[in-house]
Amino acid sequence: MTQVNPTTPPGQDEDLDFLNLRKATPADFHQIREVATQSRQASFGHFMTEEEIEDEVALYYSDDVLNGILNNPANAIYVATKGKKVLGYLSVLPKDRRNRPRILQFYVRPEAQRQGVGELLFERARNHLREAGVTEMYVSTIAENTIGRSFYDKKGLDLVQVY
Repeated sequence: MTQVNPTTPPGQDEDLDFLNLRKATPADFHQIREVATQSRQASFGHFMTEEEIEDEVALYYSDDVLNGILNNPANAIYVATKGKKVLGYLSVLPKDRRNRPRILQFYVRPEAQRQGVGELLFERARNHLREAGVTEMYVSTIAENTIGRSFYDKKGLDLVQVY
């Protein structure tokens, strides 16, 4: 799915003017880790150290973890890009380890937030789950992630548990 800026005249440098939404490949992993780090610093920096953030990103965004998600054909990692830059991403699993439909690892670069990037990614994940025959989804975040929780509240998701 591609969201094109309708005001861009054909033939101009469109890479700067449109947002592309596509499935991630291993070539995107470095930028996914970069987005994860920047977003966690912005959202969690008031209660996590730089080292804790780096350790979490290394653990949850290793090539092995990301390849593990992609190796299941039912799963997907979607990236929103502008030109060659990944602005945001999310992983969607019709069945997680507990057999629940789930969105996880969902972040948007701080400078790209509130510009529709998260909205496009979320809707793509919702459609991915619908295409898989799933009518519900689970999303988890920490209580201190006020940006993420606000986003999910606006999407009508119900709070099930705080941790």
